[in-house]
Amino acid sequence: MFLIGVIAIIAAGLVLTNIQMTRKRERYVVPDKPSLHFSAVQIICGDCSGEGIIPVKTFMDRNGHCERCGGGSYILASDRGMYARRLFARGLTVVPNEMPERAQPEAVPQHLEPVPQMKIAV
Repeated sequence: MFLIGVIAIIAAGLVLTNIQMTRKRERYVVPDKPSLHFSAVQIICGDCSGEGIIPVKTFMDRNGHCERCGGGSYILASDRGMYARRLFARGLTVVPNEMPERAQPEAVPQHLEPVPQMKIAV
């Protein structure tokens, strides 16, 4: 009987110790958000991509901004690639650094022949 009482007291002590430790852990400071998973996302930043036909590409940082300038105005580089593929599928081509030549108007013949007209009898 004495042995059962000692085991009960030890078990009660362990339960109380576990409850106190759990309460102490809840009072610790927990970070607001866990660390973000990082993967390379290529973007075209509106602030630092340049003025050329082919824009300069950069990567997105962990916070979702441009890695070079910290700007938040960007598009995904894959979106631009899909847009270019659609243009090529339609038969349109973009040649960088070349201006399209203007079409020369066709020469109008100087002597025009009259068009015969039909007379309608009423």
